[in-house]
Amino acid sequence: MSASFYPEQVAHFEETFFAALDGLHDRVEAAVDAFRYDNDGWKCFRAITGEYDRFLTFTSYLLGHLNGLGGEVDLAPKFKEFLQSGNWLAKYIIGLDKTLEKIWNKYGEWKSFEEFNGTGELVLLLAATDGVHLTADGLSIY
Repeated sequence: MSASFYPEQVAHFEETFFAALDGLHDRVEAAVDAFRYDNDGWKCFRAITGEYDRFLTFTSYLLGHLNGLGGEVDLAPKFKEFLQSGNWLAKYIIGLDKTLEKIWNKYGEWKSFEEFNGTGELVLLLAATDGVHLTADGLSIY
């Protein structure tokens, strides 16, 4: 909604996207390595999902701004190049864009927080790429 007020903000969002991406793999790998040492599954789960949540949050700012400017990805040339690079995260970013579009299309009609679950599901899918899963068993969560 605010993209038209300051279209040039796209450059800042693009920079923030790459700042969030920088070291993402290393931070996730460090959380997995820590789990191998301390066997603290909750700590590992929170660390990894936190990293992916942060990354997708900053990605959503960029996507939202681009969509607010008509969806023209050429306005963020480095981001466009990243999406076309074949990086494994690109498909999740495209999935995030589709998820956000579904949410946006119901703007003003939302009935519950469950309508926003798609973004959280993407975080869990990303965590699963690192072998991290959340399993519920009765009252316990693993």
